[in-house]
Amino acid sequence: MSGLKLVVFDPLTNFWPVGMEENNNVAVSQVLTPIARLRSTGCTFVLVHHDTKPDTSTGIAGRARGASVILNMSDVRVFIDREPDSDTIKVSFKTRNIKRVPAFNARMDETGRMRYDS
Repeated sequence: MSGLKLVVFDPLTNFWPVGMEENNNVAVSQVLTPIARLRSTGCTFVLVHHDTKPDTSTGIAGRARGASVILNMSDVRVFIDREPDSDTIKVSFKTRNIKRVPAFNARMDETGRMRYDS
């Protein structure tokens, strides 16, 4: 692992063993524990794990899915939300052991550059 500065697991479920039950805290912990060891090497890692699909009756999606250990082992959770038919996204954060990070809005302008609003 020498020299690695960033590793992205996108989506995390691609790294589950065959037949993995993502709601099983013990099984998920067994997969995440070696990944979490990257913290001690100075390497940052990003686990991409998508929200639940929207409920068919309400159209509302949940904020998390799978075992609670996924949430509990995270230092920072990043949420990216976009309203249907909108070019603006809202980026918000939940932190575990660091100072709160403020949310912001962003959108691509006509030149393809990202513009940020607080």
